[in-house]
Amino acid sequence: MKHIFLFAIMAAIACAVFAISEPSADDVSPSIAAIKSALPIPSGWRCESDLNCMVISRQEPVTLLYPISLPDISSTEALLKRYGIKTHYQIVLQFRPRLSEQELQELKDLQEKVVAAAKANDDPKHAYSMEAARKIALPKYNYKRSSIYLYRTGEEGYMTFPEEAAAEISAIMKSIDEFFKKNN
Repeated sequence: MKHIFLFAIMAAIACAVFAISEPSADDVSPSIAAIKSALPIPSGWRCESDLNCMVISRQEPVTLLYPISLPDISSTEALLKRYGIKTHYQIVLQFRPRLSEQELQELKDLQEKVVAAAKANDDPKHAYSMEAARKIALPKYNYKRSSIYLYRTGEEGYMTFPEEAAAEISAIMKSIDEFFKKNN
């Protein structure tokens, strides 16, 4: 029953956050244009956008590898062939109306409550509560009148191959972080 209640609270908050009106073109288009012009997009990548979303994607596929609990295989190529996930890498910046400090704090508080409830329950069946807490969307950046949510291919902890793709991703993410630190 407790988990149903937590799920209902999370669903209500998520609906409330995303039910806010779409940002207008006047609010977001100049922001996206400014960000696009400031980011060095490497060769082999493309940057596309619409009124509320910017997608930076690698044209050639990458291979993702989660390095935990892999067998002892000396060849990286063998590991990638057997356990790697081939995919196209994307970095997505989604622009939503800027959250007030109160709205942001409410989301953070909700996330903390879900995590606390999951930790209090030792039953492994309820581990989904921890995953649910991670899925409560919090903006990564604030810029002008937008809260900006960051989504990336692969989760934290995944290794990206080829190594030049990992270096390109790192450089793009560094440029994005620097842009928002400088312009916030």
